[in-house]
Amino acid sequence: MGRSKTLIEIRGCPAVRRVARAALDAGCAGCVVVVRAEEGDRVEALISDLPAVRVLVNRKSEAGRTGSLQCGLGSLPEGAAGAIIHPIDHPLVSRDTIRALLEEHDRCFKECPSPPPLESIPLVFEPAHECARGHPLLFGRDAFPALMALKSAEPLRSVVRRLRASGRAREVEVDDRWILANLDTRADLRRWGLDRE
Repeated sequence: MGRSKTLIEIRGCPAVRRVARAALDAGCAGCVVVVRAEEGDRVEALISDLPAVRVLVNRKSEAGRTGSLQCGLGSLPEGAAGAIIHPIDHPLVSRDTIRALLEEHDRCFKECPSPPPLESIPLVFEPAHECARGHPLLFGRDAFPALMALKSAEPLRSVVRRLRASGRAREVEVDDRWILANLDTRADLRRWGLDRE
């Protein structure tokens, strides 16, 4: 797009701030933003007023998205029940969508017997709109080892596919087309009618 997707303004708000606000407004206990070294100060300035948001610099930027994912997961408190992985190129996902993922995750645990049989608990929750799956994804803590074991060239979807194949993925239907909007290029902005806003 000619500039960092993290910093680009979407509907008058920097993408990184929009994503962080949606997470907090949905009820997330905190938000970890992982950035490249050259973006750290600018991102910090954009979200420093938001509570419970931390900016981490990915020192292994050569590992790409996988490195960023693992940097963020590695910073979570030991007792974290799960994590929402929200790519910056989906900045218009609503807080209601994120809340729906959180609520479905919580509901699954409440309805399970105690202690629940491990194989019965979904480990990834995927939002779906009109039968198409999108982002962000919520991973339960028992999925963290598989995520941390990803190699730098291995995409996140490889873990998701394995969880689907083992029956440990749950779709959450949402009324939010923006889960499907991967705003990666200027052409994507035009496709979704955002180049005129």
